[in-house]
Amino acid sequence: ISVFSEIAKQQVHQSCPSATPILEKIGQTSRDLISNLNDIVWAVNPKNDQFDNIVLRMRLFAADLLMSKNINIDFDVDDKVSDMTLGIEKRKHFFLIFKEAVNNVYKYADCSELHIHIHNCNGNICMDITDNGKGFDIKNVTPGTGLHSMKERAKLLNGQLIIESSPGKGMQLYLSFPV
Repeated sequence: ISVFSEIAKQQVHQSCPSATPILEKIGQTSRDLISNLNDIVWAVNPKNDQFDNIVLRMRLFAADLLMSKNINIDFDVDDKVSDMTLGIEKRKHFFLIFKEAVNNVYKYADCSELHIHIHNCNGNICMDITDNGKGFDIKNVTPGTGLHSMKERAKLLNGQLIIESSPGKGMQLYLSFPV
């Protein structure tokens, strides 16, 4: 679908320019679907239970996405979590919270630096994500599915999710959940 929409977009661009946005939407939707299916296939693969595999996927995702905006990434993982294992459900929710947070940084933060710290805190996995971007008024966020979905996933992890931000001060996300 993605390839065919690109071919169609090139062929109708001159004769019917009004079709271009629709074809772009079809292509983007199909690419998003491919990405989501890849996440599901990765999450259900038992060899990805080791935390090192999760971290590798997280690093690759963040680097691929943020490189295009020249955002420097400081990705720090404590040795105490490297030996942990996460089952399918926890791995999926943890990764998707991370992915949504990094996507939000990409789309909205207008930052130059992103700090990600994953560590063991009293037997829990803790993740801090901080950017030096423009921030936002947490009380006046336009409701979307991203923040809501992160909060729901944190509940499914029996965890705690705190997001702090204010205009001009960047954003900090803190997630903690039991292994």
